[in-house]
Amino acid sequence: MKTESLFSSLQRSVLSRLANGNGSKNRIEKERDFKTSHQSTNDFYRLCRRGVRAVKAVANREGFRYNRDQK
Repeated sequence: MKTESLFSSLQRSVLSRLANGNGSKNRIEKERDFKTSHQSTNDFYRLCRRGVRAVKAVANREGFRYNRDQK
């Protein structure tokens, strides 16, 4: 009885994967792809923030007020 329910749940999951069309990748591969794709965007934003900080630091050192247009 227990093996029968296990088999039917496995069959359901296989059929749902085939219906969804993502049966080629398992959950771990999907998570890894998600992490790697988002890791590159995180690195990109970190570099952007670092660049903005560097520009502000140079502007301060040169005596240029960064927010002078708003005064």
